[in-house]
Amino acid sequence: MLNLMQLIWSLSSPSLLDNPIHCQDHLALIQHLKLVQWLIFPYINVELSLHEQLKYLSAAAHVAYVFFTHENMRSSYIPATLYRDIQIMVKNAYFCVAKAKYETPNRKFFLILLGTDRLEWMFGFICAENGYNVNVSTYSLSNRTSGAVECHAILSKHPEWDRGPCRLWLQGISNAGGIEQKVDHINPASWRGNIYVANVQLAPAWRAGHYLVKNDDDLREFCLAQKFNDLECQMGADLCQGPASDSEAP
Repeated sequence: MLNLMQLIWSLSSPSLLDNPIHCQDHLALIQHLKLVQWLIFPYINVELSLHEQLKYLSAAAHVAYVFFTHENMRSSYIPATLYRDIQIMVKNAYFCVAKAKYETPNRKFFLILLGTDRLEWMFGFICAENGYNVNVSTYSLSNRTSGAVECHAILSKHPEWDRGPCRLWLQGISNAGGIEQKVDHINPASWRGNIYVANVQLAPAWRAGHYLVKNDDDLREFCLAQKFNDLECQMGADLCQGPASDSEAP
């Protein structure tokens, strides 16, 4: 799947000499993959810095808003729940980095740990502790969970010790080599970018994502400058909700 998406990301813009229907489909595919690329790159490109990760997430939030509100498409494009989940995910990443800058300003911040990968790892660790005894009592499960949590706490303080499960260990995507192995789970030991929270500022990272979308030639038909200006002028504007629909407007 990722190899296919990477091929689509590398597509050039359609030519004016192409068949009009082919040209329209080609451009729509490229535009949709902008959202997919900016949304998942921060989690699979192991060479990105924390600033670049936040920039791409900001771009994903902006372009999702553009597509979701274009001609009042809304749920005709993606389910409203999925749209809000995307915006909340981006907001959560920024809030977590802000808290890390306050509490541990000289530490690294692993964006990949905000997902459910650690929870999956913990369940795997519990199963490994049990061995062939898959039917455990409540007391035994509590002991296994306690041990897994202690291991997780230790590895959180020393991420270089965490090699991950042998069957899930991978390199991810690099700028030079592309997809180096099948991408499934990435652990902190595999990340090579500069992810110290002291080296990132949230407001510039957010604005960088805004400019990335605003200056993208493949998105110029959406009149982005006007759309973003209208959003900024609204009272209590929120990307999670989007503007009021035409039927809701006063």
